[in-house]
Amino acid sequence: MSSNFCSKPVDVSKFGIIYAGAQKNVGPSGVTIVIIRKDLIGNAQPVTPVMLDYKIHDENKSLYNTPPCYGIYMCGLVFEDLLEQGGLVEIEKKNKRKADILYNAIDESKGFYRCPVEKSVRSLMNVPFTLEKAELEAEFVKEAAKEKMVQLKGHRSVGGMRASIYNAMPLAGVEKLVAFMKEFQAKHALESWFTNWWNTRQSEIFLNDIQEKSILKEFLDLEELLRLDEMIKEYPETHLQKPRIEIYKETIQLIKMHNEDCIHTILHFSTNMGTSFLYFTI
Repeated sequence: MSSNFCSKPVDVSKFGIIYAGAQKNVGPSGVTIVIIRKDLIGNAQPVTPVMLDYKIHDENKSLYNTPPCYGIYMCGLVFEDLLEQGGLVEIEKKNKRKADILYNAIDESKGFYRCPVEKSVRSLMNVPFTLEKAELEAEFVKEAAKEKMVQLKGHRSVGGMRASIYNAMPLAGVEKLVAFMKEFQAKHALESWFTNWWNTRQSEIFLNDIQEKSILKEFLDLEELLRLDEMIKEYPETHLQKPRIEIYKETIQLIKMHNEDCIHTILHFSTNMGTSFLYFTI
């Protein structure tokens, strides 16, 4: 056992031997706790190293070698504290509450955060999770560090993030992490929504622009014909040097050039106005 040792009650009678590291919930690294059934002591094979022959440790009351005194002393202080809190039954309740808050935040994020572990076997001590967009994970770790929440980067073999909420982690620490996660999600969800909205609106604007140009074209075609008629009326038939069709073509071309300049000016002005308004509203 390692991370889960002393995080909850364990029926030791169901185990032949429990080999536990102290460095997660009990004390400094370097201390190992072994709980072994008495009937298993004294059955070591001849090739078993002395330090793994528990008969020797039992006969010497765990003092066969020089023990890590300070580490054991620290473990004793932790055990006293656990008892003052109500023992492992109460410790488990606190750990479940912390884990539930964090797992609920992940599960209720609508996929923004994801836990790769099946619910029935999730750890109360280490909560791994990933982001829907993996490219945001480095930013998540960096921004969390600014809020003095460190060591959230996931294990190198798994990736993502990992929140270690051992016995020593207070409820307030988990609540702070959850608040940060929700804020981070809201920030990037808004960016995603705005990007999607902008892309959609751009399409709508583009379609409206096409519709407007179509209407303008029909209007200008009519306007061109009216102007042509007015120009022709001003000249007597004898003064026309070219057939009417030639005059019509040249006149239409001149009018189109004039109208296109007007259209471009209007579109340029309206686009700049729209952009200015967009930046103002952001």
